[in-house]
Amino acid sequence: MWGSCLLTDDEREILEPYLSPRERLRVSALPENLASRYLAGRYLSRQLAANMLRQDWSDIIPEALCPDCQQDHGPLSIQGTDVNISVSYSSDRAVALAAQGLHIGVDLEQGEPTEKRSVGLHTLTLQQWCDYEAVIKADGRGMLIDINDVKISESSGEKHGQVRDTTALYAFVPLEAPAGFVVSAVVEKILG
Repeated sequence: MWGSCLLTDDEREILEPYLSPRERLRVSALPENLASRYLAGRYLSRQLAANMLRQDWSDIIPEALCPDCQQDHGPLSIQGTDVNISVSYSSDRAVALAAQGLHIGVDLEQGEPTEKRSVGLHTLTLQQWCDYEAVIKADGRGMLIDINDVKISESSGEKHGQVRDTTALYAFVPLEAPAGFVVSAVVEKILG
């Protein structure tokens, strides 16, 4: 589901009464520009999960809990369900993807797929960066995973990603980005 990084005043006013205590705490700790993005992501997540679960969006409570710092960021799940959501922002755009019972990751960046980016000692295309980000988001550990520990491969016309110390395999799913943006999305592949 595509959306904006900025909520209208009306959308923000509608959302705020439904924020959980953890969400309120997170918003109060962020500078206004990041708080606005955070709220837009939570609003988009609620809308997506509501469509998926056929519920009213106001009954949806997204939760995130970083295992390292115990803060409200990282992979989202929907309270009381097996729905997982990944959200990414770039410029004024946001994208959210959901899956039931499977880990999912998405990354959105402004630019062109072949544009070069320096990441530490590596030079990657923007598409390679998005692929890496999608996989580490699906894994759940995010930037704690070194770029050298993510393997992207293609076989039989399918593109997959895997983190070196796990058996989980993530299948890349086609998702069309708006002009001037690059997007990459993965969903956990059931092995067996």
